[in-house]
Amino acid sequence: MTDFVVLYSNSTGFVLGAWVRATSDNITTFVADAKLTVDGVDVIFGLGSRADLAAVVLTDPTDLDVEAPLNSQRVDDATTPTDADERTDGGRTTGYTYDRPPD
Repeated sequence: MTDFVVLYSNSTGFVLGAWVRATSDNITTFVADAKLTVDGVDVIFGLGSRADLAAVVLTDPTDLDVEAPLNSQRVDDATTPTDADERTDGGRTTGYTYDRPPD
């Protein structure tokens, strides 16, 4: 089983970034820290105060591609996400063939 840190909008559920995670990080304090750290690497920094963003650790999400472009994925629930999947609405990035990552 693989853990992923997912940065997303807590109003739309749209995924802004995803990273494979092996060790602890600062997902509970990233807004106050103004950066998101995954496995000791600052993957996003200079956030300022962003109440519209949230981060979560998802274990073995059904469909999540860490290389997917913006506007192609979303979490299943913006307030309490447990999974991630491809966006299917009209605002989704076009021209991107979504493939489930290998297990």
